[in-house]
Amino acid sequence: MTRIYRYVVRYDHGVAPCIQAGLCSLAICKPAIRRTAREGDLILGFASVAQAHEPGRLLFAMVVGAKLPLQDYMGLHPDRRDAIYDADGNHRVDDDHFDMHGNASDQARDWRGRNALLGERYWYFGSDPRRLPPELEHLVYAKRGHKLRDARPSDWNDVVRWLDEVKTGSTRRQRLTRASRRLGACR
Repeated sequence: MTRIYRYVVRYDHGVAPCIQAGLCSLAICKPAIRRTAREGDLILGFASVAQAHEPGRLLFAMVVGAKLPLQDYMGLHPDRRDAIYDADGNHRVDDDHFDMHGNASDQARDWRGRNALLGERYWYFGSDPRRLPPELEHLVYAKRGHKLRDARPSDWNDVVRWLDEVKTGSTRRQRLTRASRRLGACR
């Protein structure tokens, strides 16, 4: 049975989720989701109130298509914005990688996730997060952490059907500036 994970995306700077070259990845932040999600699971990322000015707006959704060990992902995809570690686990910061997880506790949290989740089937709304329709509002999540329970058996199909009907937002992101690279850590 497929599951639906829900969480709030505290910061949306192009790395968690990383939408790049037709692929959505979740390789840093949310270690419990990355450790336990399986292929076919659905991940719903809700915008923070600071981003959407109200709780419960969907920022992105992804159907997990693959799950790679984090070390393999970092070695196979070194050019992606979320590949902030090299294949040996060393934190790397340069003009192409985000300096969000420069301290030891953030790095330990990233590695506790063990995996990177990849999806070619995703929906990203960026600066125009969407409100779920009334029949799916029970899936809204607006707290710290994540939620897995309380989804109905039909929810996975109902959410994907709704997402397929909704026009997706732009997947364009601004190039990260040095100032935007050093914002707070995600949780």
